[in-house]
Amino acid sequence: MKKLLAITLTAALVLSFGSSVFAASSESSAPAEEVTVSADGPTFNLKFASTENEGTLRYQMLEKPIMDLITEKTNGRITFTFFPSSSLVGSGAVIKGCQDGTCDIGMDNINSYPGVFLYSELMTTPGVLLGTDFDSKAENIKAYCDAYATQEYKDNGIYLIGTAPALDTVLMSKFAVESTADYSGKTICCNATYAKMFEDNGAAITWVVPPEQYESLHLNVIDGTINGSGVLQAFKLYEVLDYAYYIPFATITSTYVMSQKVYDSMPEDLQAALDSIRLSDEFFAINKAYVEAMTDQVTEATKGNEKFTFNDFPADVAESMQASCEAGVDAKVAELKAAGLDADGAIELLNSFSK
Repeated sequence: MKKLLAITLTAALVLSFGSSVFAASSESSAPAEEVTVSADGPTFNLKFASTENEGTLRYQMLEKPIMDLITEKTNGRITFTFFPSSSLVGSGAVIKGCQDGTCDIGMDNINSYPGVFLYSELMTTPGVLLGTDFDSKAENIKAYCDAYATQEYKDNGIYLIGTAPALDTVLMSKFAVESTADYSGKTICCNATYAKMFEDNGAAITWVVPPEQYESLHLNVIDGTINGSGVLQAFKLYEVLDYAYYIPFATITSTYVMSQKVYDSMPEDLQAALDSIRLSDEFFAINKAYVEAMTDQVTEATKGNEKFTFNDFPADVAESMQASCEAGVDAKVAELKAAGLDADGAIELLNSFSK
């Protein structure tokens, strides 16, 4: 039976959004400390790298509001030059750009840097349950980043502004998945984080950057892709796809980063202002508003393909994929232990989120 995406995502979007936004998590966290920033003092114009252009929803409701929030909190002393459409760095290269000075700030995916951000990779490994809705996921992400991820980024020359849950994770495919046998002979586009759950069930794995996935699907180079639901609308993948399958045991996140070198060069009052934004209620509110708006856009856009359906995996397929996920989590924990990191503490904290 066909399911509207809005129904599938209802659990993530049922809480109210207004002056008391993000109430679920703010009740259990200390109020943000007010930071006073003088209008006098050094100013900074930062290079914001993006794959978006000014006409997209992500720019209008996510990237620009974050830039505006930083400018407001710093009393106008931090401003931005926006570099759209990968004109400064490409997809999955913002962190590297912040490290080498090509850019100063932007949004990236830590899964583009395997083996570097091991704590963060563990948090986003399929099989780790961060929560059942946006608010609980965001609160748990904050707790985990405070405990493990923020220092990990700093050690790699990156100031972590925040990490937030993106739209729900889905397998988008040209073929129906009625049993694990349906994966046989199919090629799925995904990064290494999600490879095991498909390889174990008979699919081949490859990687194509999101802007090129439409053509790859059209030419049958790939048969499906795993990503946040938003790419269905952003890259019009619904035109060349007929199915999407919700993966409740995986969470895609969006990570906002700044050059640690640039942060360290700023006076204390600007650093304090940035610290007040980092993983704050205001930061998550911007992300939540974007998720809500994008959900509406995706729901409307997919109506353009009458054959397109949004489905749950059959129980036996979900069980098989989850078994692969559990093995993947164990492998990631072993990787952290081999690196001398607090794997036991990290996985214990993550497991507590699902209780």
